[in-house]
Amino acid sequence: MTHKALPVFPAAIALATAIALAGGAAFAQQLVTRTVLVTVLDEKGVAVRGLADPDFSMRENDVLRAVTRVRLAEEPLYVTVLVDLTQPRAGTSAPVAELRAGLARFLDAVRLGDPSAKVALVEVSGSAVETSGFAQSADVLDRHVRRLFTTQQSGGVMLEAFVEAARLLGEVPSPRRAIVCIERDSIEHSTLRPEDVSASVLRAGAAVWVLSLRRDGGSSLARELVLDELPRMSGGLRLTTLASTPIESMLRSIGRALTSQYELTYETDARTVTSLEPGVHLDGRVLVSPWVRRVRMREH
Repeated sequence: MTHKALPVFPAAIALATAIALAGGAAFAQQLVTRTVLVTVLDEKGVAVRGLADPDFSMRENDVLRAVTRVRLAEEPLYVTVLVDLTQPRAGTSAPVAELRAGLARFLDAVRLGDPSAKVALVEVSGSAVETSGFAQSADVLDRHVRRLFTTQQSGGVMLEAFVEAARLLGEVPSPRRAIVCIERDSIEHSTLRPEDVSASVLRAGAAVWVLSLRRDGGSSLARELVLDELPRMSGGLRLTTLASTPIESMLRSIGRALTSQYELTYETDARTVTSLEPGVHLDGRVLVSPWVRRVRMREH
């Protein structure tokens, strides 16, 4: 059994290319199972647990495939949290207390759903600084969250923070990886190209969840492109709020979603994958993370 990141590139790069680069030629004339990591949200955006094999379907290359097994994900979960701590614009105040409380609720939800999950914290302003790593204790992480405060920097380097998060996650032993970004409409000082940032994150196999706190509009075009496209391509979601009050509930929902993922296994004889469409028999949506496990079964 092997684990491979399955990058979900933009439409211009066929999904078949990603599979082929991961060893697709080995699939010729073989029957294999593929396992994908999915998150199911109901019509209100709440993560759904308690589903089983009959609740799911899978279309691969527009062909209905047999779903052979569904279970809650068992791989260790690693999450890097990026927090925008730049100085707020004139006439506005930073929601520091709300950020602290929201992150505390996020951590509560993650720990309740998966006590073994590892969370790292990266504070973002004029630089991206990892203040609590995966190896540090929960007490250390909680202490950093309680002490969050804004800096004197008027702009931030959130794009650089994404690249740093991808680097950190690329070194962990589990393919179950996520980046949670909490950002405001701060000025983006990074000069990185959006496509380079996206490529780094997708190579790391991380699902991206974004919570954008908006008062004066958007950030730079480059940052907006990354924040819009990466969640869609990686099996995450972007949430936007115009006020600070819903932060706690929204971050708690993200924590629950990350710890309510399913491993969906299906059987196929396809050598390459050009499209992948998991479905669920309820009103809602299915998000697919960018990794796949494949197991050769027998000659076909």
